Formats: sequence, structure tokens, C-alpha cells
Amino acid sequence: MKTNAASAAAHFYHGYLAWKTGAPDLAAKAFARAVAASLPPKAVLPEGASSEGDTKGPGTSTRSGPERCGALRRLGDHLGGLKPNDLAREMTARYRALDSLVGKGRRQDP
Repeated sequence: MKTNAASAAAHFYHGYLAWKTGAPDLAAKAFARAVAASLPPKAVLPEGASSEGDTKGPGTSTRSGPERCGALRRLGDHLGGLKPNDLAREMTARYRALDSLVGKGRRQDP
């Protein structure tokens, strides 16, 4: 997070580590930061103006490199649409699912 404090994924996994080590308050704060980082930026531009660097059309990904594991990615996706009343329930459900995936990965190691 020192290199990209706005990374929703970094906050999401930081929250998981806090949850896993028995720090639910820290986990909730990190999860809330992940949700906030998932929201689109609220730029105020004059009508018709584009942001510097806006050269790609809609639906064009600027991500490169190997694709992350789909199951892991889905757990941290779509956080920006969560409602405040759903955060605690969603955090617990997503971290339990992540914990299950991590456990499965450990059992498969030789």
C-alpha cells in the first residue's frame, strides 16, 4: 500500500489479514477503505472536456500483465456498489470465502 495507497485490492487483502489475525476493527476499516477505493473518482470537468490521458474508449482495459486468479479477483470485485449497511455482512462473507480458497491452496501444495 506504500506504492499505491488507492489500491482497492491492497486494502481488501490488508483487511483479510487483519480479520484472519483477530483484529476485526482494523479489518472493517480496511474493508471500508477498499470499498471507497473501488468507487469511481468524482472529477469535476467543464462540459465536453476530457481528463488528461483519456484516450481509450469505453470498455477498454488499461490493465496489463498476467490475469489474476478469477476466484480471488471476484472476491474483491464490485465493492464500490456496496451499501453502508451491507459492509459488515459482505466483509465477513468475502473473507470467509477467501479463507476457504487459501485453505484449499494449502492442501494442494506437496
